[in-house]
Amino acid sequence: DGPSRAAAGSRAAATYGKAAPAAPVIDPTRIEVDGGAHVIRFYIDGKQVALLDSTGFRD
Repeated sequence: DGPSRAAAGSRAAATYGKAAPAAPVIDPTRIEVDGGAHVIRFYIDGKQVALLDSTGFRD
């Protein structure tokens, strides 16, 4: 007739009860507006990937 509820519950606890491995710490994607310099900076994983100024995008 299939596994009992107790057996199914034990399997679920064994499968899902373990702590997940720690994820590496990374900086989130963010956008900074620098009003003094009149630019917008784009960051991914803590690294600046682009800059937008009055002339357009720059790497």
